[in-house]
Amino acid sequence: MSAQGYEGVVQSIDGLLPLLKSVEKFLPAARSNSELIRRNLADVLMAQGYQDLTGQIIRSVMKLVEELEAALGNLARLSGDVVEHATMGDNPSAGQGPAVPGVSKGDIASGQTDVDALLSGLGM
Repeated sequence: MSAQGYEGVVQSIDGLLPLLKSVEKFLPAARSNSELIRRNLADVLMAQGYQDLTGQIIRSVMKLVEELEAALGNLARLSGDVVEHATMGDNPSAGQGPAVPGVSKGDIASGQTDVDALLSGLGM
């Protein structure tokens, strides 16, 4: 190799030294930043998994409610009886009657004391 070629190689190496030093400073920062990014992405993944499970539970509960509503609607249609709700009107005692329509056997609780006596008789 000639002296001129040798000088060209040395100058090129000298030009690379500052670049090499900046790369040496960059790599540890890049390594720690990539670790932080990895941890944050793992947190995002866990949150998405939780949201997915919650969404699945909500969808299954909604499906159950829809099925229950349909079953109750069918049951109401099969019974064929339409029950009218009585209004109290001017006479509040007019709305009180037997516990089961058409059955007047036994005592009917007419106040809180009767209900308390019934519950205490049942051991509650």
